[in-house]
Amino acid sequence: VGGKVLMYKGSNYQEEIQSGEKAISVLGGKIEDTLLFTIDEIESQRAVIIIKKQKPTNPLYPRGKNLPKLKPIL
Repeated sequence: VGGKVLMYKGSNYQEEIQSGEKAISVLGGKIEDTLLFTIDEIESQRAVIIIKKQKPTNPLYPRGKNLPKLKPIL
């Protein structure tokens, strides 16, 4: 709790944020900031998403084996 993670994302970062918001919340995190920049050589936008851990993770996580794939946090 209190730590941060930096997630490097490609040009579809908004879709990834939207699809991952519930999982971030369930796992005790909150999106703190989104830093945007452009890679001029390839004319493509990128993002760094900063997620801050605000509360402890429920003891149900992490889940083993294929459960994240079979039953994702939606």
